[in-house]
Amino acid sequence: MPYRVILISFFTLLLLAPNASAQSYFGTALNIDTTRKVELDIQGLGFYHSSALTKGYIQNFTKGGHISSSEIDEAYGDQKEVNGLGFSLFAQVDLKLHEVNVGKNNQFGLMLSAGTKTMGSLTYTQDLFGLVFQGNSQRLGDSLMFNSSSLQFESFQKLGVGLFNRNTNSFLRLNFVGSNNTLNSYLQQSHFYTSSQGDSMALELDGILKYNATSNFYAAYGASVDFEYNMPFGEESDKFKGVLSFSVRDLGLIYAKDMTYYNVDTTLSFKGANFDNIQSIFSLNGDEVLDSLGIKSEKVSTMRFLPATLEVAKRVDMNRTDRWQSIFGVRMYPTLVSVPQVYAGAHYRINESLSAGARASYGGFGGFRAGAYFRLHTSVVDAFVATQDLYGLVSKRGFGNSLQFGLGWYL
Repeated sequence: MPYRVILISFFTLLLLAPNASAQSYFGTALNIDTTRKVELDIQGLGFYHSSALTKGYIQNFTKGGHISSSEIDEAYGDQKEVNGLGFSLFAQVDLKLHEVNVGKNNQFGLMLSAGTKTMGSLTYTQDLFGLVFQGNSQRLGDSLMFNSSSLQFESFQKLGVGLFNRNTNSFLRLNFVGSNNTLNSYLQQSHFYTSSQGDSMALELDGILKYNATSNFYAAYGASVDFEYNMPFGEESDKFKGVLSFSVRDLGLIYAKDMTYYNVDTTLSFKGANFDNIQSIFSLNGDEVLDSLGIKSEKVSTMRFLPATLEVAKRVDMNRTDRWQSIFGVRMYPTLVSVPQVYAGAHYRINESLSAGARASYGGFGGFRAGAYFRLHTSVVDAFVATQDLYGLVSKRGFGNSLQFGLGWYL
């Protein structure tokens, strides 16, 4: 196939992929074939994961559904002292050109990539949840603590070029990155107090808020590196053998020239005031609220890290004919408020073309989850669909949701 047709197909799929319904890599597998000329892979992922908020509660809040007082009271009781939630939307197209030879013994090929990603995390205290959804009337005489509450959000696109090893699928890729939306905020020593008579309130805030303040399509530009090193271990006769993978995604920096920045360190007192719930402030816009608190903004230039993903994992090798393969690893999001996620599971080869897998995981932005995937694999097509959260996919009582897909086409 002429390279011109291949490149046109690549960028056509780039336009379509970000609009799919879906960064982690559950369901993916090593699929090495040195006789290929071209590989075209599309992946998409969407997930959110909470430590204490159910899928039903999150859907009612984000979609404007009714939340009864009993549901709010039940949700408040489920909250821990500090709680978290993480989310991501991701789509990417990778093109590998095997006939573009690079390096000694022509062991490297050329790869082109394009993708879009939105990722963020929210950390909040039980007191902050109660104030937002229940108001302060139930907490007269108490100090509500907001320490360590934070919100991080980044949406960006990237175009990459790199080299891959035909024998191992290890690769190194450099990306140009453009960010069109970002927000970063956190509170340190912050609390809210209402007198026991309910006739006065005091608010102490210590924190920052930074967000984009431009109408340009891209508010920030930068560069990032994607890296993966696949290391086979064990002999063919060994019972325990496979491929250990070390991977880094979106390790980079972006620079924003025009950001709105608030540095808040203030104590405010109110007389005869009452705060019923979050709906009390819907009539005010953000600037009006901040102005009423005496908080002013300034324009700054900043350099910041992208939301990177680091992972060490034992990967599934599609070239093996074993009926069973083990899966395990650890994933980290070092720039977001989260804990390392550990996971383990198994891959089952049904026949030459069909396989399935399941795994359990703990950590990241919440607690325990169980996931599964199904894969179709032939010499020219490789496709899979997966979820990291089976219970959340089918039940509103779960603590998140997840859907992932992949499609590969080979010549």
